[in-house]
Amino acid sequence: MIFPVDEVVKSFGNKYEAIIVASREARRINALRMAAGGAPEGAVKPTVEALKRLMAQEVKWRYVERPQPAFTEAE
Repeated sequence: MIFPVDEVVKSFGNKYEAIIVASREARRINALRMAAGGAPEGAVKPTVEALKRLMAQEVKWRYVERPQPAFTEAE
């Protein structure tokens, strides 16, 4: 299945963030499948499933602020 960039941008907003969120969702889907004993016969690939879920707005995500390292004058 092909996902045009325009459709991804319409449903998500930013194509770069969309790819990052979709890749993390694909990893999550793949991990769940492997924990269950592998993908069932004829299953959709995790990347396609993740993009479908992203475009249907079924993936929840949020930004997490990470602390910045403190530098000293010696550095």
